[in-house]
Parts: sequence; structure tokens; C-alpha cells
Amino acid sequence: MTGLTEEIPVVRTEIDTLESRMDRVDVEILTLVRERIALAEALRAARAEAGGTRFVHERELAAVRRFAALGPAGAELAATLLRLCG
Repeated sequence: MTGLTEEIPVVRTEIDTLESRMDRVDVEILTLVRERIALAEALRAARAEAGGTRFVHERELAAVRRFAALGPAGAELAATLLRLCG
């Protein structure tokens, strides 16, 4: 007999596995965002030392275009990322 109570642990295990994987992805994303912030700081310092500008508008627009492949929310994500790195 396959009752609802017998199926719940299987579904819950799958949910737990998926949630755990999502948590690991979140940690990876946070690690990469922190790395991007550090790179942006180093890049701004290198540009300043070379006598250039802190920001290159075309590079920022290119980042927005890359993230826009995810749709309108992707462009918003890029803008947020740029603010974090700014």
C-alpha cells in the first residue's frame, strides 16, 4: 500500500536536497560578488594610478547588457551589482 504518509519522507528528502544545493549556490554567488567588489576596487586604484578615470561607462553598459540576457530583472541585477562595486 502506498499511502500519502509513506511518500512524504521521499518528497521531503528531495526538497531538502534541492534547498541544500540552492544554499551552496548562494554561498558561491556571494563569494563571487565579494571577489568582484575587490576587483573593482583594485581596478579603480590602478586606473587612478595610471591617470585614468575611476569608471569606464562602456564597460558598465557591457555588464548590464550581459545580465540583460536574463531579462529585465537581469538588467536590474547588473545595476545592483554595479552599485555594490561602485
